[in-house]
Amino acid sequence: MSQTTIYSAYARLNDQAALTTLLAPINDAHELQSILRRAKSPCLIQGYDPETRIARYVAFDGKIVACYSVTDISLRQAAEIAAVCDDIPLFSATAITTATASVLGCTIAMVQ
Repeated sequence: MSQTTIYSAYARLNDQAALTTLLAPINDAHELQSILRRAKSPCLIQGYDPETRIARYVAFDGKIVACYSVTDISLRQAAEIAAVCDDIPLFSATAITTATASVLGCTIAMVQ
């Protein structure tokens, strides 16, 4: 039986090397960088990889880009977590952990 884990990593928007590394596992990472650079306010962008069963939630506060990777979840669970996250005014590692735990009904391991 596998366990859901949340991995978090961060990069400054103006640190191109760190941002490229941070977003490398994401499909269309180049397009995502463009979206983040055009963002006028904090935003949350989510995606799901059905092959690896990993949901990624990319949060941007205007300066820092955070990527939270939630492992071993279904597309339905990823969508439910995203719906809970849409109601979070200030996104953080604690917020994604709480949202994930509420959807899955279990304790979640967080790795930074």
